[in-house]
Parts: sequence; C-alpha cells; structure tokens
Amino acid sequence: MGGAIFKNLLPRYPFRMTRARIGLALTVSTVLVSTTLMVAPLNAAIKPGTKCTKAGATVLTEGKKFTCVKSGNRLVWNKGVIVKAAQKPVASPVQSPVPMPTPSATAVPQESPSLEPTQEPEPQPTQTQAAWKDPREGTPCDTEGAIIPNQIWELRCLMPSKVVPGSTDNQLVWFQNNLNKALPVIPKGPAPSKPVVYKDPTVASVNINQCKINEASSVRTVLASGFPVIAPPTARTGTVKWALIPIDFADIPGDSNFRSRMDGQMKLLSDYISVVSEGKLKVEWVVHPNWVRMPGNSSQYNVPYSDDPDRSPEIARFYRDLMKESDKYFDFTNIQVVNFIAPIGQTFLREGMQGFPWTRNVQNVRTNEGVVPAFSFAGGFFDASGRTYWSYWAHEYGHTVGLGHVGSSREANPYSGYDLMAIQDGPSRELSGWLRFIIGWLPDEKVHCSDLATLQSVDVTLAPLSETKPGVKMSVVRLSSNRALILESRRVTKFACNMPTPLNGVMAYIYDARFGHYEPFLIPVIPAGRNLETSDCQTISVPNPLLREGDKVTVEGVTIQVLEHGTYDRIRISRP
Repeated sequence: MGGAIFKNLLPRYPFRMTRARIGLALTVSTVLVSTTLMVAPLNAAIKPGTKCTKAGATVLTEGKKFTCVKSGNRLVWNKGVIVKAAQKPVASPVQSPVPMPTPSATAVPQESPSLEPTQEPEPQPTQTQAAWKDPREGTPCDTEGAIIPNQIWELRCLMPSKVVPGSTDNQLVWFQNNLNKALPVIPKGPAPSKPVVYKDPTVASVNINQCKINEASSVRTVLASGFPVIAPPTARTGTVKWALIPIDFADIPGDSNFRSRMDGQMKLLSDYISVVSEGKLKVEWVVHPNWVRMPGNSSQYNVPYSDDPDRSPEIARFYRDLMKESDKYFDFTNIQVVNFIAPIGQTFLREGMQGFPWTRNVQNVRTNEGVVPAFSFAGGFFDASGRTYWSYWAHEYGHTVGLGHVGSSREANPYSGYDLMAIQDGPSRELSGWLRFIIGWLPDEKVHCSDLATLQSVDVTLAPLSETKPGVKMSVVRLSSNRALILESRRVTKFACNMPTPLNGVMAYIYDARFGHYEPFLIPVIPAGRNLETSDCQTISVPNPLLREGDKVTVEGVTIQVLEHGTYDRIRISRP
C-alpha cells in the first residue's frame, strides 16, 4: 500500500519527561490501517436487535463484538461474535532507511513527517484489552522509524524532539502510535486567477534525449524510476476493464447499499487515471451487484499487514479462496484488475493486500475465463475518516503499469505527501511529471530540456500539469548523467487534500538515477522558512514547497525564479 507495499525486498512490517503515555496520531504512506472500535464499559450490556445509530459501528462488551447493521429500514445490533484474547506481539522492527540525498545547501530538505500527539481517551477496560499498555513503550530503541506491531496498533522508534512539542531529547525511544487524528476543516483555496499569456520558451529545448536520464539503480526490474522506458507489465493506453466485487461472511454481513460509498470512489479513480495519462488510458468498471458470501466465518483469515502474496502464505491462500468463490458468480472476461471490498467494521484485513502481473501466486490462480493479471483488497485502514479507496487503487495500478514506489512507505521519505506513488493518502495526490514522462503519458513535445553545461538563462511558461491547456508542462535541467532538476506547475484539484496554503505554484524537485523502486529517487526542493502544514486528510503534515510569484531558489548551481503566477506559471531558469 502507499503506499502500496508489495516490493519483494520490503521489510515486514513515552516520553521520558513524565513516563506518561502519549498517544500519537500518525499516518505512514498508505500502508497503515485503522480499525476504530467503540469500547463499552464492562457493565454496559448490548442486546441483539436493539436500536443503534451508526451503520458499521462496533462495540466490545462481555467478550463479544457487536456490529450495527441495517435491518429493513432500521439500524440494529447484530448477534455479536466472540472475540478471542489478543496474543502478545513479537517484535520485528524494520531496517533503517536508505540514506537520502539532498539538494544543495540553498534547498531545504523535507523534515521527517510530523507525528502529532493526541489526547489519549480515558481507558475503558474490556475482556480483550484491559487497559493494556505495552511494557516496551518509553524504553530505548536503536533504529529510528522501526516498527513493532502490538494489540493497540504499533510502537514506533522515534526521537521525542521530533514528536513532542518543546522537547530537546534526541534519545530514541518507543512511542505508542494510535494512528488516527482529528481532522481540521480547511476550505478549498481559490484557483489562481491572474491572466498569464502563454509564450514559447525564450531558448529552444536541446535534444529531448539529453533529459531522458537513464536509471542507474541496483534494484531496476519491472518497476522504473527513470529511462529507458520499460515494457509495460499491463496496458498503459486504451481502455481497461476493472472489476469491483464485494465479499462478506456469515458473521459479518455486508450492507445492502455498498454502491452509495463506492460509486464516488470509482468515478474519482476513473477521472484520475484519465487526467494523469493525458486521456491515453480509460478505466471501465464492472460491478458485481451482490455480496459474495465466503464459506465459514471471517476468523479463518488474518492479514494484519500488507505484503506480497508470494511472501505471505496467508494472503496467497485468501486470494485463492476469494477468486474460487467469486468465479461461481462473476464473469472475469477481459478483466485486468479485480478490486475486492469488505463490510465496514471487519477486522480480518487490517491494511490491504494486492498482487501484480509478476506475482507468481496471482498468475497461478485461474478463473473460468483465465488469469486476472492484478488484484487489490482495501482493508479497514481505508474506512477511516479522511482516507479514500480510489487513491489506493490508483497507487497500486501505478505499480501495475511499471512505476516504482517513490521512497519507502514505512520509513522517513522526503517525497511523501507530494506524489501518489510516494503516499496515496495525500496531501497532494499528483502523479509527478517525471513519472508521467517515463511511461509515455507526458509526451516529448510537452517537455522543455536544458543542459547545465550550456544553460545561461531561459524563460519557460508552464501549463498546469493536470489541466488541458496547451503548451509545455515540464521543464528539465540535466545536471549530470544521473541527476536532473525538474520543474512543473501544479494546481489544487478535486483529488488533493486541502491545506492552509493552497497547493498552487511551481514544484521543483531532483531526480537521482542512482535510486530506484522503494528508494528516494525524487527529492523535493523546499524553500527556507516553509513550516509543516496539516491537511483535512488522515495523513502526514508536510511543508508546502510550491513556488509562487516572486519566489526564488537556487539548487545545485541553478536559480529558479517565478516571474508570473496565474492561469499559467512563467519561470526563469538561469545560472548565477
């Protein structure tokens, strides 16, 4: 997830001032998952069939989990299912992240994602979680960003100085992460309205091939960070058919109107793919109208973390069973991707699971109509407020068409928040111009190329990346055989989260060809003085790096100045 987590080399997934427990609201890439339970006091009995107020809500009491379901025109509590006591987790911290290259001293590298402390609710003991506290919380740890799953959510190895306001303590300790945070209400900012007339670049582009930087990473496979173009594992153009299949179990039945929460997500996915591919790729949905009832109860499956089906026997088994049962009712003819959904409130799939055209345990599963090349199954993580299914689907399909994951999804990542292939949850869910370029969605004629060796000064007018205006959409300055400075114009779109400073302006970033899939091959250029900003999505806080009229930065010997910002952005690229 986020991020999509499927890379074959992927690792698995209190503060000392008072020793008081601090709950953290943290979202990492798209791969963490949240299952929010309402916890009832021990003496609060729930009677099946009695009225409840919110479909999908769950309550733990007297050793059972009750779910609010729709019965006719009423919302009532179901019969409940017995909940087994959680097992003690086994520590499995992730490895330290790949060292991150940074631009020159005048470009400020992104800070680590902000982890915002939240007020911890009063503990409400139940038979399954009796005011439990992980004994490792607050104890020293060795690897910043390491994760240990536990029965609350997870522990993360962090410096208090980066998490707790006012702290200067840089000793790494384990913090309890409770994942969700309250979302602010942020109005959508206005689009730039200043009329800017499009003009051709003042200096013609050099040969475009000079800016097609060849990837030099040691991890290059079917997932690319740079040129040459890799043959697509699946279609990048034309029309592809996607399936949506809802599945449920006897102990957790599906709601009667799942389309009410899925139709908007499917439309956003289709619109997004059309926009970022410049209309070259269309998605056609085929939806199974009814829930496919799986044999047995949901307790026979347990997928706590996203992983590759070839590495996870549980995911491989679950996928085989899903396809076997669905094949009885659904015609998979010409389906390229099947997306499963589950009832809200389920706990058997915490984050999500996905498979791809190169995944052996996907390609070995045959339906009556043949093999379906790819699948995804969004877990409870995506049912939390401020998260979306469509961005998860789009991220996973980005991998399916050959795009690498920009940086890590479970460790500090400088480009998180600025590209859908770095983190699917936002704040910006753009697909960077460079990624569109390397798979042929952004054509050569919409890219202006300069070479540092011959660059003096050039004015370039940039059309907004995700709009249909004519003209150049990306300017690339070749810095060396394995580095390039990339400039593109971005605007607030219906796909993005809202931030206090709207996401309108010029994005500057570095491509480093020494890095590939799941490594930091894109590095943002962030002007000095830009502070972390929150958004109205359940995601990390990041600085807004976009350059606006009058802004000027110098990075690796190149100065970028925004001359005009409005319907287009006009920039000057020069060597001091």
